[in-house]
Amino acid sequence: MNHRDYAGYTIITAGDKNRILNGTHIISYDFINIDEVLTIADVMICHGGNGTIYHGLGKGVYMLCLTSHFEQEWNVQALERIGYGKSMNDYEIKDWKEVINDAIKIKVPPYYG
Repeated sequence: MNHRDYAGYTIITAGDKNRILNGTHIISYDFINIDEVLTIADVMICHGGNGTIYHGLGKGVYMLCLTSHFEQEWNVQALERIGYGKSMNDYEIKDWKEVINDAIKIKVPPYYG
């Protein structure tokens, strides 16, 4: 996300205390009000945890998830079944920009299932 290929996006990140993500297009906070941010987000890239997914569903934001354990993988499988997100784990980094651009085009309504 630091690469100049992503400079056309505004990326908001929270909790990146080491500032691994950095650049003029990246806005970094220690903490964010996720409900506020999601009202202006086109897509959310997250780990796929329950709380984050619940917020994304409630705000109608399509999600791309990079999971790190089985519970998150199960969550993403459920997102894929209902059409509200997909796993990024199967994509190479070189393909992320295309996947993100495709995801931005997907509009989903709030989901309260």
